[in-house]
Amino acid sequence: MKTNTFILIAAAVAILGIAACEREEEPSGSPSGGGDTIPAVDTIPAVDTTPAHPWYQSLVGTRWFCHYDQVIGNLYDEHDEYLYFVDDSTVGWTKTNCYLNGYFMDTTFVANLSYAYYLDELKFSLIDNDNTTDFYLDTIQKTLTYDLSGIPYPLNPIVFYLIEE
Repeated sequence: MKTNTFILIAAAVAILGIAACEREEEPSGSPSGGGDTIPAVDTIPAVDTTPAHPWYQSLVGTRWFCHYDQVIGNLYDEHDEYLYFVDDSTVGWTKTNCYLNGYFMDTTFVANLSYAYYLDELKFSLIDNDNTTDFYLDTIQKTLTYDLSGIPYPLNPIVFYLIEE
């Protein structure tokens, strides 16, 4: 019985070995001899060598986050802000988790605002009636910063961080 089992296993291994070594059929049009061939130049796909546009070429589709935490006079204001660039002229702005002097304000503010983006200056301007608020883009840190140094109170800049490209 052991001899028969051994012969069957040996035969199965031999058949698998022969099947593995079986010569594959060459595709039509290939040179005889089978080796690797170099394709004709006109069959090689072209490689796109143009540089990819940087993510900040347009702000459309990007989403930004800021945790605002400032004291202005006797007022302590804390909230989260999100900016979402909808198209080339509309930005969605959401303010949530609002606390005023430590009291939770159960309100979420949502607005769609107009904006202009100046790629050569890496500047984004919110346009509200006759006023504009300029934010400057840092492409390394991936931040949008609004400098509040012109306001008579000692305030830190407002910094939005890129959370979605």
